[in-house]
Amino acid sequence: MMIGTGVWGLSHSRLRRRWREFGIRQALGATGAHIRRLALTDAFLVTAGGAAPGLAGSWAVGALLKSWLYQVTDHDPWSMAGGIALVVAAAFAGAVAPARHAGRLDPTILLRDE
Repeated sequence: MMIGTGVWGLSHSRLRRRWREFGIRQALGATGAHIRRLALTDAFLVTAGGAAPGLAGSWAVGALLKSWLYQVTDHDPWSMAGGIALVVAAAFAGAVAPARHAGRLDPTILLRDE
């Protein structure tokens, strides 16, 4: 839960800081759908960039965890897939609301926002 909440907050604040950029893009002719797609693509790339090293790190630490815990396999694929799914879901949940909001607002409001 803590990791999911942290990833949600990071994703949300990262997109919120880019509202001026979205306002400039809308003023130059970008549609709301284009802004939403841009924001969600960015959230996916950041999440994938963090999930890949996280998966490699969990794979490397698997042998150490096996010696500490009872009945845990070295590389449990279900646990790793569940962890990555949680992180990706939290990142998209944090990105959807600001992306939708930025796609609907007037460019002048987005440009005035500090």
